[in-house]
Amino acid sequence: MQGTSHVRHWSEDNGECWLKTDRVKRLKELEKETERLRKAVSDLTLEKLILREAASGVRAVSETVRGTVYGPNGRRH
Repeated sequence: MQGTSHVRHWSEDNGECWLKTDRVKRLKELEKETERLRKAVSDLTLEKLILREAASGVRAVSETVRGTVYGPNGRRH
């Protein structure tokens, strides 16, 4: 370990291990990036659900209007 700084790190998979400080810094950067990407995916998923719900509401209104104006046989009242 001479000349290089190491930091003790706990890994769920491997237990305790030693990492070079530059590796620890990179690991922290990757963890931040992962969290940012998870949030982006979550936001997009929520947006997709909202749009899907809005679209189904538009279809329901459209079908209601079509049913009132044209009736079940497709002819205008």
